[in-house]
Order: sequence, then C-alpha cells, then structure tokens
Amino acid sequence: MNGCTATRHGNEDAYVNYGCRCLTARADHARRSRTRQLDARNGTPATVDADEGQRLLRELQAAGLSYRDIGEHLGITASGVYRMFKRSQMYRSTLARIVDVHALLLPLPAVDEVAVQRALAGEHVSLPRDERGEALVRLIAAGLTPSEAGRRLRLSGASTRALLDEAS
Repeated sequence: MNGCTATRHGNEDAYVNYGCRCLTARADHARRSRTRQLDARNGTPATVDADEGQRLLRELQAAGLSYRDIGEHLGITASGVYRMFKRSQMYRSTLARIVDVHALLLPLPAVDEVAVQRALAGEHVSLPRDERGEALVRLIAAGLTPSEAGRRLRLSGASTRALLDEAS
C-alpha cells in the first residue's frame, strides 16, 4: 500500500502497533487523537471501566465468533481482542466500537429504537424492562457512571443495579 511495508494497514492500530503510514491509517490516527484531545478539554474521561466491553465480547464469543472474527470487525488483531480481557479500563472509543460491532452482529429483538433514543435524550418515556436495560447500557457506554445513567432514566438505585445485573 503506497510502498508501506507494515504487515497491517488502514487504521490506528496498524499505525501505532505496526508502523503503517498509509493515508487511511494516518487519517484514523489523527481523528482519534483529536477526539481524545477534545474529550480531555471537555473533562470527559478518556477511559471507562472495561466490564461492559468485556461482557459484550463474551456474548460475541458465545455466539461462535473467534477472537480473529471479532478483531476483524473491530479493526484489531486477535491478540488485541484477547488483551481486552486482561484490562480493567478501556478507551471510550473502543467501547463504542465494541457496542457497534455487537449491535451489528447480535441485534436485539423487538427494541423500540425510537423510544430508547427519546429516553437517551432525557425525555421521560415509559419503557419496558428490556428497553430500560438497553438505554442504561448505552448511557454507560457513552461515558456516564451507572448512577448517573440511572438518574437520567429516572431509575432507583436498586432498579439500576438489577438491570445491570441482568445485563451482565
């Protein structure tokens, strides 16, 4: 690829870990660097607890996907997926990619997406239990703490814990 001798190409992982300097890898690295800088300026934590991402990765594995299959969808190596299970924290952007891949490969049945989106926007919406759980998981993936996400959805602490226990 344009004379690049790296063994992997085209994303930030290839740029950082494999020395790829192809146009797409440079652009992805620059975009993610800008996002991290903006998050730091806004006071948004760059990292979140890895538990939710690990749970979603385990669900993908339970569905029969290998580390290699998951890695291909995330744009990382199989060993990169394996290392995610060893960490206590992960970048919010990584968690967001895992959530996207999970939704793509294991879509949730019969979730009223419009109602969930309205709840995520802070509107008071009466959601069935599954949709409350989905909204809670998405808010946490977006960087809110479980208690902040529960308050946004007008849930008690006990309800928030129960939904999180069901989700894991």
